[in-house]
Amino acid sequence: MRNLVALVIISLSLCSLSAQADESIVIAPKYVRELAQNLKGKISGDKSQSESKKMAVLNFELIPIKENQKIDKSVAENLREDLSTEMCGIKGIELVERGQMKTALSSARLDQSYIIDPATAKETGKMLSADYILCGSVSDRDLFVVINARIIDTQTGEIKYSASVDFNK
Repeated sequence: MRNLVALVIISLSLCSLSAQADESIVIAPKYVRELAQNLKGKISGDKSQSESKKMAVLNFELIPIKENQKIDKSVAENLREDLSTEMCGIKGIELVERGQMKTALSSARLDQSYIIDPATAKETGKMLSADYILCGSVSDRDLFVVINARIIDTQTGEIKYSASVDFNK
């Protein structure tokens, strides 16, 4: 009888652990809007930007809380789509269409999820004919999620604007 009770307890514990490991991240539209509004405010408030700029929005890096945890790549794809939509209509910013990006990146044998740093930002900007790249990360922090966004100037490789938003799971 004790063995049966121990087996039931172990089974329930394993089920509980696997349910936690499969927990997915869902980003509500209001958080994407909040992030976009923060970025729009910074871009619109920048008086040094006088000419129109082209911006490419890439998939965001997914950062799990545990090494063996996987975050579904659709989280990054959906965030890119929603953020692209929210970023439309900023005076002086023209978005590079996703189809153009996919063609340019695939010809260079890259995808939209590779990591952007100052050196690759310049290279990617040339490939995409973009002045800016909007990229960032979605970070699982156990009880909450943090989305960090950065707009990188492809001429200098420097972060021009940044914003973040966090929310409870």
